Amino acid sequence: MPLNDDHYFKQYFLELGALCWRNGLALSPGNIHQKLAEQNKLHYESRVA
Repeated sequence: MPLNDDHYFKQYFLELGALCWRNGLALSPGNIHQKLAEQNKLHYESRVA
């Protein structure tokens, strides 16, 4: 995986507030939420504070 390579990992850039890499990976709250939703791995609490 390219992100295991320190040299590649350090080549990140910011796009609209998200950490991104040339391979298309984008770490943003919206992106993470979308990926988890696609995999049915989101869990919702019935009560909120």
